[in-house]
Amino acid sequence: MNALRVLHVDDSADDIRLVRLELEREGIATDVVPVATREAFLAEVERQTPDLIFVDHGLPGFGGDAALDLAAERCPQVPFIVVSGSLGLPRPGVTDFVPKSELWRLPAAVRRACEQDAKMAGWLRSSRRLVDAVQALSQAEDLAAVTSVVRKAARDLAGADGATFVLRDGDTCHYVDEDAVGPLWKGRRFPLTTCISGWVMLNRQPAVIRDIYVDRRIPLDVYKTTFVRSLVMMPIRGDAPVGAIGVYWARRHVPLPEEIDFLQALANAAAAALEHVRVIAGLQRQLREQARQLQMANEEIDAFSYVVSHDLQEPLRRIASQAVFLARELEGAPSPKSAECVVRIKAEVTQMSRLTEALFRLAKFARMELRRDRVDVTAFAAEILQRLTAGSPERLVETHIAGGLVLDGDPGMFRIVMENLLTNAWKFTAPRKCARIEVGLVPGTRFFFVRDNGVGFPMEEAGRLFTPFQRLHPASQFPGNGVGLATVLRI
Repeated sequence: MNALRVLHVDDSADDIRLVRLELEREGIATDVVPVATREAFLAEVERQTPDLIFVDHGLPGFGGDAALDLAAERCPQVPFIVVSGSLGLPRPGVTDFVPKSELWRLPAAVRRACEQDAKMAGWLRSSRRLVDAVQALSQAEDLAAVTSVVRKAARDLAGADGATFVLRDGDTCHYVDEDAVGPLWKGRRFPLTTCISGWVMLNRQPAVIRDIYVDRRIPLDVYKTTFVRSLVMMPIRGDAPVGAIGVYWARRHVPLPEEIDFLQALANAAAAALEHVRVIAGLQRQLREQARQLQMANEEIDAFSYVVSHDLQEPLRRIASQAVFLARELEGAPSPKSAECVVRIKAEVTQMSRLTEALFRLAKFARMELRRDRVDVTAFAAEILQRLTAGSPERLVETHIAGGLVLDGDPGMFRIVMENLLTNAWKFTAPRKCARIEVGLVPGTRFFFVRDNGVGFPMEEAGRLFTPFQRLHPASQFPGNGVGLATVLRI
């Protein structure tokens, strides 16, 4: 044993020397620091935490009660032994009492205190290890993570030579993983009725085996090739066990109650983690199935859109050519009604052609491969607005484009996005005498915006904005086919 640092509160140098000699006579080395005042006590505790505190309860001015109060405040984990000629009232926090007339009892009291201190330190270490394991299990998202945490933590908490993680698989026990000084049964399966983990699950209670050679629950033919002599098997989930945690010792071992308690707490945390993993796995399966169904639906919609838009072009061309032919036939003396019909046929064909072309483009974007590059949003916006302004010089439109807007994306697709957004802004601000269109960045984010002071729309209809062919204004007021914003969303 290394020299114990003892803070000895006493005003008698002779008594302090007698205490040290008594301990040395029993082979207990000490580094005694005598103090007699509150200030000296605090200074020594601040300088270095002692291993033990001895106090003369009857010391005038600064005695046992005052010292115990300070010790409870500054170093509550340090054993506190009263070594006094007068017996004070027992108080919580006092580890032991030794009369000065019976100093021969002091070495035994010191050894008990040190053992208790070591036991407390071990308990604290195990508590911290359990807390770490519980925290790790709360974050585990799959079975591999759970087994990795449990097998290591179980062996540490029990101070064992091996640990295993077992799951129930129908009528068998599956030894999923292990952490041991020698191979056990990792990956193997045994019937529930022929192994101790099965007994634990069937009986829904722990099994403490002090000696495998005298316990009838142990199948010796399975254990005789291993290092195992003693073991504890703990069920995972008490009401309907889904598995078990086993710890093993190579020597005969009687588990302490604290070891059993720690393993039980670990098993409870493992049960919660396995349920968490089960829920996550179920959600992931649902998401994969939903994604598969959505992918199939999108592919069917895209195929339909492509075929419709492509196959409709040919009959539309034929209708258009027939309308031209009919117009030529009527050039001589057309009636007002027939001439109006020809004009309407041409207009409807033109509108249908635009719709099918828009549908074709919408389907095409679903199959295009992204080509990522630096996209200058500011330059794109300036170019498009300049072209729109040149096309309608009579309009008064104030434009403002923030500088330095840059993103990472597909330049070709992004140009189409900006074309649609800015053309929309240009179109729907037409009724305004003083129109304003802005392109900028939302403060504190990486989101850019296109904003205008156009006619707007009822907010309860906002969900329809990006739906193909859904229009919130009459075509007679604002021409278009209702595909522009749907194209933006698809891109």
